[in-house]
Amino acid sequence: MHVSFTATRAAEHTYAAGRWAATLTAQSATGETATQTASVTAYGLTLAGPNPARYGRRVAFRGAIVPAEKGLAVALAGPQGTVATAKTDAGGRYTVSARVKLPGEYVATSERAKSAPLALRVVPKLVTGLAGSGVRAGRYFFTARLVPANAGALLVNITRGQTVLVDRTFAGRVHIKLDTQRVISYRIRTEVRPNEGYAGTVRVLRANVVLPRLALGARGIAVSQLGGQLQRLHYAAPSGPAFDGRMVDAVYAFQKVHGLPRTGVVDARFWAHSRIPGRRCRGSHSRPGTSR
Repeated sequence: MHVSFTATRAAEHTYAAGRWAATLTAQSATGETATQTASVTAYGLTLAGPNPARYGRRVAFRGAIVPAEKGLAVALAGPQGTVATAKTDAGGRYTVSARVKLPGEYVATSERAKSAPLALRVVPKLVTGLAGSGVRAGRYFFTARLVPANAGALLVNITRGQTVLVDRTFAGRVHIKLDTQRVISYRIRTEVRPNEGYAGTVRVLRANVVLPRLALGARGIAVSQLGGQLQRLHYAAPSGPAFDGRMVDAVYAFQKVHGLPRTGVVDARFWAHSRIPGRRCRGSHSRPGTSR
């Protein structure tokens, strides 16, 4: 007997990624039924990566095609188009390496499927440093900049001990002169206040104002200060900005009295001892190896 079926309804079903068997059963107006089975393959493509990513660094994006399929080409697209491609392995997995510079949506696409978008944030590159000379009475600067420049603003906090010297937000590059009139240590904290799509970051550094290393032939205010300090400690040091032979003799004498290596060079150990009045002894004003 011939039975005629007329479809009056459309059946829809959403399948998760995988291979499935779909069975359709139809029934006629008089009660007869017919069944048909079909194979259904639903593909799914995943995408994952470190979030946030660091600006300018290579990032490994990973994912897989389900059901697994080897040799499938996968393209990774970012805010400005395709950034890298890869192929799946035997297990359907892939890895795409790309240098990230822009935040936004990243999507993996193959001929089988397309991944859900990955909303990627980017940590901008914060470049901080010290320029000039960190010696006392020198020119010393703190500098900072953000790459890319539109990633946010910079909040700079500079303290000296418990005293806050700078607490200010900068829209662009930072260039701050540090006071070097005395030996001291600065703590400098720079925080990124990020714009949309970027992530914040913080850098902390120390800036130390130190006494200079002086030797024969040196000139400048530090040499004059050295001579004055040695004279106050009763050593026969010359006045003036030149580190000459007479200054070498006075340095030798000081080092001998304080048990320091007799180098004739003024270094950190010498400065540390010269701030404490030294005891006087015979020969402290004479050349090493002679006495008065």
